Amino acid sequence: NTVVPTAPAAWVDLAASRGVRIVRGPYLSAPVEGRKGAGLRVNWQTDLPASGTVTLQRLDAVSPPEPPRRISLGTRATEQVAKIDGLARGGAYRYTVEVDAGGGDQATSGPWRLETVPAPPHPLRFAVYGDMRYPGHVAHGAIVEALAREAPAVVFNTGDLTDVGSDEANWQKYFEITAPMGAIAAVVPALGNHDADHRGTGAAKTWKLFGVPASGPPGWTSLDLGGVHFVILSTNEMRDPAQREWLADDLARARRHHARAIFAFCHEGPWAHGLHGGESQMVRDYAPLLAAAHVDVLFSGHDHIYKRGIG
Repeated sequence: NTVVPTAPAAWVDLAASRGVRIVRGPYLSAPVEGRKGAGLRVNWQTDLPASGTVTLQRLDAVSPPEPPRRISLGTRATEQVAKIDGLARGGAYRYTVEVDAGGGDQATSGPWRLETVPAPPHPLRFAVYGDMRYPGHVAHGAIVEALAREAPAVVFNTGDLTDVGSDEANWQKYFEITAPMGAIAAVVPALGNHDADHRGTGAAKTWKLFGVPASGPPGWTSLDLGGVHFVILSTNEMRDPAQREWLADDLARARRHHARAIFAFCHEGPWAHGLHGGESQMVRDYAPLLAAAHVDVLFSGHDHIYKRGIG
């Protein structure tokens, strides 16, 4: 008699690649400015535990020429973060990432080119986009190609980078698509509702991936680059009075320090004409604070449309 299986069956051939591989990144994150100049993080992930070295060489004309810098991470791990500071503001650099799993098992990524944000009064170029989650992978790839050609120093994202923020496969797809952009421009995200999934566990994972220094729970913070103040709000936490109190203090501080512009980012905006519509709590609790501080532009997402206007 012939036996017919009652459950799906599959025949799978397994093959292994030889040698360590960089399977995520390198990607840039957490741009900062301080007394030591500009700084950022170089992140990558390997399929085997490996040590790593970032080699950095300044490209723009300086006299005398700066010698190459090498930042070594001696501990073997599959996830590595190299913190780099002391970079020139408005400087251009070439960098490579080399990983070593031992026994001559090595891999290299690069060279890649990055630029830091220039000091005032030079113009500051940054890009903003968002809502690139499934099923929009093809469109996302086209946008990444365009952004890589523009090569801004920093990219702000208005949220919903992935479909489920706690899911590793979702993030792997994101980093595959954004590879040519992430290697040359630091990304700073605002958290969307999908980034916080599943049951809120994705928020901490998203924040950690991009190394954002939190001013509160994962989701809100601010940073100063090139004399411009950037505010990141979490609409997942819009009902938390601590965020509103922090925002009022943060905006007042930016005005006291004479920021040459203030830009704010969030996922669910106060006004929208799309499917979701505007968020009444943002209108009531946040828009007045932003307007009183003369914030130049609020960028938001959630509705998958393009709209601009004056509130």
